[in-house]
Amino acid sequence: MRWMISCREATELASRRLDGAISLRERMRLGLHLLVCAACRAAERQMRRLRELARSTRTHLPTRLPEAQRRRILEAMQRAHDNKKA
Repeated sequence: MRWMISCREATELASRRLDGAISLRERMRLGLHLLVCAACRAAERQMRRLRELARSTRTHLPTRLPEAQRRRILEAMQRAHDNKKA
């Protein structure tokens, strides 16, 4: 079994981990990679931050948007979120 993974694999696992969709083995492999790769640690932090910002945006859309547009944006964001889970 190959324990060291590429940066591409690490990025994919980090993204999936945010969704809670990786196994213990995958978490261990990602953790090992992150111990030695500062670039992937930074990328993982950025992914987490972007997710936090996206979540806060969903509940804090500007009130100056017309209600119909605001509702369409929220529905599109929810569909995208639901599709990612599937």
